[in-house]
Amino acid sequence: MTIALLIAGYEQSFIERAVEGSTWGGYFTAQSHPSFQNAMIWRLFFEGITFAGFILLVLDLLTIGKDETRKAPEIIES
Repeated sequence: MTIALLIAGYEQSFIERAVEGSTWGGYFTAQSHPSFQNAMIWRLFFEGITFAGFILLVLDLLTIGKDETRKAPEIIES
């Protein structure tokens, strides 16, 4: 996801500032550039993977120890 954002940011800043001169036309030209759009698609893909991992983490934390059958060890004080 970081590399996708790096590519998108580079393309956007290069087209917006260097080519078009920081105008609204430059902004919209940069947003419609194929490299920028591809980077945003990859970003969305990796965000989906990150979100799925987060959901799995939450489910695991909510169900941890639910089916535990072992007894807790006793602490013997001497």
